[in-house]
Amino acid sequence: MDLFYPYRTQPPLIHSVLEERSEDGIRVTELLFHSMEGEFDGEGIAPSLVFAVFAEPEDAPAGTLPGMLICHGGKGRAEAAKAVGWARQGYAAIAPELPGWADPGQMRSASRYRGQPYKRNRFTTAPALTSCGVYDSVAAALGAFQLLRSRCATDPARMGITGISWGGYLATLLCGYLGEQVQAGLALFGCGHYEAGTVFAAELQERPEEERRQWLKHFDAGGHISGMSATFLMLPATNDSFFYPPAAETTFAGIGSRHKRLCYGPGTDHNFGLPGGSMEEGGPFYLALEPAYFRIALAGKTERLPSVEAVPGSGGAWIIRWNAGCAALKEVWAYGSREDGRIWPERTWIRLEPGGQTEAEGFGEARFAPLCREEDGVWFGGATFLLNEESGGSSFFHVTTTMQAAKNVERE
Repeated sequence: MDLFYPYRTQPPLIHSVLEERSEDGIRVTELLFHSMEGEFDGEGIAPSLVFAVFAEPEDAPAGTLPGMLICHGGKGRAEAAKAVGWARQGYAAIAPELPGWADPGQMRSASRYRGQPYKRNRFTTAPALTSCGVYDSVAAALGAFQLLRSRCATDPARMGITGISWGGYLATLLCGYLGEQVQAGLALFGCGHYEAGTVFAAELQERPEEERRQWLKHFDAGGHISGMSATFLMLPATNDSFFYPPAAETTFAGIGSRHKRLCYGPGTDHNFGLPGGSMEEGGPFYLALEPAYFRIALAGKTERLPSVEAVPGSGGAWIIRWNAGCAALKEVWAYGSREDGRIWPERTWIRLEPGGQTEAEGFGEARFAPLCREEDGVWFGGATFLLNEESGGSSFFHVTTTMQAAKNVERE
C-alpha cells in the first residue's frame, strides 16, 4: 500500500496567491496550495490549504534553476528567509508550512491542526492512517516538491531537499520515497528508526501495538530509505536530546544510495558546532556548508566529495583513511566516549589526536593508538576539509565514520 501515492507525481493546484514582491532581484511569492482533499478521521470533508513561500531569481530562463525544498522542524514555520537565501544562490526554492508539526498558534495554512495543541495525533494511526498528524506534513511536503518541480524555471533533473530536526526526518523519508526524482538531500539531526533510539520511542511505545506497527511501517523514514538514490548527507549530533546515535546509525546503514556521507557533531545537542556548522535562527541556511555541498552534489560530481573510513590497525590501534576528492584536507581527528551508564544526551566526548599520518595526492591515513583497555566505549573518526567556492573563497566540509565499538577510551 502506497499511502502517499496521490501526492507522488502530480503538482497540486494553487488555491490563491497571497503576495508577490521583489527583493533585490529575487521574486518572492506567498501562496496557498491544495492538499489532502477528501475524507479524514471519519469526520467528513477536511480540505487543507498549505501555506508556502516560493523564491527564485527574476527573469531566469526556463529549466535553468536547481530546485530546493526546505523542511522546517517541530513547532516551526515556513522558512521564508531560507527560500530567499537559496534563491540568491541561483535556486528555485520553496519553503512550505508543514501542518502536522508546525506551530499551531501561528499557522497560516487552513489545516485541521490550526489552533490545536502541538503534538496532537503525531503517532496516532486509528481509526485510519490518515488520522496521523505526520500524514499532513508528508502530504504538504510532497505537494510543495511537485509544485517546485513543475515551475517553468526549475530544472527537474537537479532537485534537492534539506531539513532540520523533524524536517531532517522528513528530508530522509522524502529522498527515499521519491527515489530518482531527488538528486541530493541533507538531514540535520533528524533521521528514521524512531524505535531504535529517540526521545519519541517512549511516546510510540504508549500506542497500542497495531498502531505502533502501522506508524513504523508507513511513517518512519526507515521504511522508505532502501530505495534512495540521491546523494545524501546526514548530520546528527552525539548528544542530541531528540535523535540519538543508535537511530542515526541504523538509518545511515539502511540508506540505499551509494553516495551517502555521515558527520557527527561531537558533544553537541541539536546544534552543529564544527566550523561551517549551525547558523543563527532566521539565517539563509541551516548550515554554512550547505551551498558548497549542494553545488557539488547537484552538479553530478558526488564522487568528488571527501570520504573517510575506519579500519583496524595493529596492536589495537585504528586507522582513519580519507579521500579528499575535490577538497583540501585541513585536519583529521576522532572522538571517544566511555560507557558509564549515562544516556546519550549526557555523555562526555574526548577529542583524540592522531599519533601520525601520511598523505599523497589527496589520499591519506592517520593512526589512532588505543588509550585504555579497562572500559568499553565508542568512538568515531573524522576529517575536516576545505571546498573551493565559485566566488574564490572556501567552505568547510566534514565527514565522519560510523561509531566504532572499542575498549580504548580514556578515563575522565
